[in-house]
Amino acid sequence: MRLGTVAQAGHYAEKGFLPILRDIPGFISGHLLDTGNDVLTFVALFETPEGATAGVQASREWFRDEWSSFRPLPPEVITGEVLAVSSADRRR
Repeated sequence: MRLGTVAQAGHYAEKGFLPILRDIPGFISGHLLDTGNDVLTFVALFETPEGATAGVQASREWFRDEWSSFRPLPPEVITGEVLAVSSADRRR
């Protein structure tokens, strides 16, 4: 499997990108999604706008410097406020 395939992207992001985000104050979670047709979507959640801003900057730098084998087009960065959230209740 060659570097740059969607199948390899999760491992690459997990080893290179997520550790950077984990070091940003307020980081909650990051999710890399295979949305089909060789398109990847990454969603990161932060507790504060400052954390989100730092995450956006880190994302731009990492994708510019490290993600070149995956990106035929530059990433589109979108920010917004979470309006509703739900998670599974794991307590039983």
